[in-house]
Amino acid sequence: MKNDVNGQMDLLDLLGIEKEVEQKPEKETETKNTKETKKTENVSNTSKVSEKKTETKKYKCPIVVYGGPYSYTINEENKEMSSTEVKKHVIKTFPELKGIVTVKMQEDNSCILHVEYKETKLPEIKDQGIFTVKLGKEYVISNEGVEEAVIAWNKKFPQYVGCNYHYVNNNDHVLIPFYKSDSKQVLRAYKLPVLIGFPEMMEQIKPDKDQEDQTISGAEIMERYSKTHPEFKDCTFKYIEHTNTIIPLKEKAVYVPDICMIQLPITVATGGYHIQFSADDFHGKDIVTMEEIRKALEATYPEYSKERTSMTYDKRHFIIAMLKSSTKGATIVSSREGFHREVNENGVTEYRPYGKFVLTGKNQLDFSLNSDQLKIPKKLLSDIIDRFRMDIHRECALQLFMTKDEKGYWLYEPRQTATSCDVTFERNNVMEDEYVLVMDIHSHGKLPTFFSATDNRDEKGIRLYMVIGNFSEENPRSYNIMLRAGMNGVFQELSVEDIFV
Repeated sequence: MKNDVNGQMDLLDLLGIEKEVEQKPEKETETKNTKETKKTENVSNTSKVSEKKTETKKYKCPIVVYGGPYSYTINEENKEMSSTEVKKHVIKTFPELKGIVTVKMQEDNSCILHVEYKETKLPEIKDQGIFTVKLGKEYVISNEGVEEAVIAWNKKFPQYVGCNYHYVNNNDHVLIPFYKSDSKQVLRAYKLPVLIGFPEMMEQIKPDKDQEDQTISGAEIMERYSKTHPEFKDCTFKYIEHTNTIIPLKEKAVYVPDICMIQLPITVATGGYHIQFSADDFHGKDIVTMEEIRKALEATYPEYSKERTSMTYDKRHFIIAMLKSSTKGATIVSSREGFHREVNENGVTEYRPYGKFVLTGKNQLDFSLNSDQLKIPKKLLSDIIDRFRMDIHRECALQLFMTKDEKGYWLYEPRQTATSCDVTFERNNVMEDEYVLVMDIHSHGKLPTFFSATDNRDEKGIRLYMVIGNFSEENPRSYNIMLRAGMNGVFQELSVEDIFV
């Protein structure tokens, strides 16, 4: 054992023992008061060391160490260990981790390791002699140099062909194989079964019963794996195609829309439909960006423009397309029963619980209610006008929904900001998914009644639209109504009598 003064001090501090310091003979001129002061200081220092001892938390063995390939159990019978002692035990078990491992103790008496690898390019290694490639408890040794050691390792564990290496530059010449997380990860589904883990610590993720062709996302695989390997909770991984192997990585999984690549096929979930995209939709490309998928969605549903759409990757390997708060018209259609879409040589028909929208190949729209019984009571129209008349100096937005039984209607006023010539409101996605949205309505206050260029640009959802303007402070009966059906930016003018009764 080396006689390391600093190390000795650390050990004494750890055990709560005050180090004996060789005292020089006191000078005769030293006063009694000075002696008493030094004695007081010594007592104080002893007290501080005692407090430090009290603060050192101990963990009773057995202690489970979660560290990927360095996982094991410290089973010192009837022994308690501090986090520092646990770290020393880990380094004693795996000496190559010295200087690159940290230990984080857990409330359940386990600990999680974090290893900070630093890549060394193999051509940079000029050392000669015996080399060891080692990961956890698995290793290969070659006395013919670094290249032969790597070849031997790859032959034994082919999933590491092309990996990175951390070089422990000591007399043993140890190489630790590891993978970095991909900056542009390809998000995809994996057909089960699939292997996951590390050399001689592999596990098989099997399909559920009666699901021979089951596929699940990488995130779902990691979720299953992390139940027994908590050090990889919410982490990413490296997939090795030729061995059908997943190697867990310690980096957290982050899905950034502008960076992520998506492997097709994939389903895009909107409020009303689940739309599956395949390579056929992208001229044979089977890996595309999130933005390419959004553009393909916009081609069918124009309301999903880049400015208004949020694309979120779900760990179950599908994409959620949501429209952000915007000016009037953009929305997420409801997912209730009664929604259906038909496409034929004559055009596209969208069915809603209250009516149907037929868009012909000539880009003409024809809307009709499902029955006269579904016309909207004029009492609600009066309520709309009364609300708009409350402040005719600013625009206002309202929405009309069907009741739960889909036999009646009710009004909703969303949160909004308005001026004399503009209104922007926040869409309540939960409400629009729970109830059937029939109509977006807004006022023009004292200004003329018309559908503006902004309205034409924004109102691309499949529903009815109404604007009321020309209000007057002098004449309470002064107002004008314009009403239309809209689908994908194509409109049909309607009369009040067509919709209200």
